[in-house]
Amino acid sequence: MLITALRVNGLRSQSWPTANASSVAYSPFEPDAEPHRLLQDQGASLTDGEIDGLLWLTRIVGSFSLAGSLFILLSFSCFRELRTFQTRLVVMMAVSDMLATASYMIGSPLTLSDESVWCDVQAYGQTFLLSSVLWVSCVAYVLYQSVVREVDMGAIEALEPRMHALCWGLPLLLGALPFIWKDYGPAGAWCWIQDQNDRAHVLRIMVFYLWLFILVPFCAVANLMTLRKFTTTIVATELPPAQLERMRGVFKRLVLYPLILVVCWLPAMVNRAQQFITPDRYI
Repeated sequence: MLITALRVNGLRSQSWPTANASSVAYSPFEPDAEPHRLLQDQGASLTDGEIDGLLWLTRIVGSFSLAGSLFILLSFSCFRELRTFQTRLVVMMAVSDMLATASYMIGSPLTLSDESVWCDVQAYGQTFLLSSVLWVSCVAYVLYQSVVREVDMGAIEALEPRMHALCWGLPLLLGALPFIWKDYGPAGAWCWIQDQNDRAHVLRIMVFYLWLFILVPFCAVANLMTLRKFTTTIVATELPPAQLERMRGVFKRLVLYPLILVVCWLPAMVNRAQQFITPDRYI
């Protein structure tokens, strides 16, 4: 989620230089002085040291994110008691986060020319951000169905194949659309859909932001309704104190995922909404 915060800062709003066919092929790990100079010529307000610091901070935080996701996968594979439906949803979130984070660690437009295949790989890899948001929304949906509507967990678990089709299929399909018009390229701090015409604006909305504006409010509302119903049920339930505490612990951990989604993506949503309304005035 910290990678996401870096992604949506002011760097994404800048008009970054696009390398031409005669550009030097830069190393993904050694930012060169020439791209820094070109960036400053475009009016960006960051110094060379700040740009390099952001890139290295992204790699460091990304390493922690990858380590956390790998720990979840390792725990799931080692402990049989963790292989439940609810835990599988968490594992799918970890996988999507891991793939998205890996795409960020490839480099940036400072180190990748727009002709580089790695720029396309990074741009397409960001489709896994939508996968992560969708999987978190599935957690919110499962909690809402089981707690608020009191649907049998077996009936909810039967929807798991459809969840996979939605959470993997939809992002991968939408992420392929920009390849049709060759709209992937340097788009701020990272490679994504280049902000160069009205079609690119529409693609950005279709590929990611439309779903974000739908799913984040859904998670917020579902979370509130689930918390209210769970609290009411716990108060009226006569269970041993130890069992109640275990139930509270499990529920709180699960409900944190949709809550973190709302907290992390709300600034990005506000920023993007402001850019849509007043495209000539970035905050």
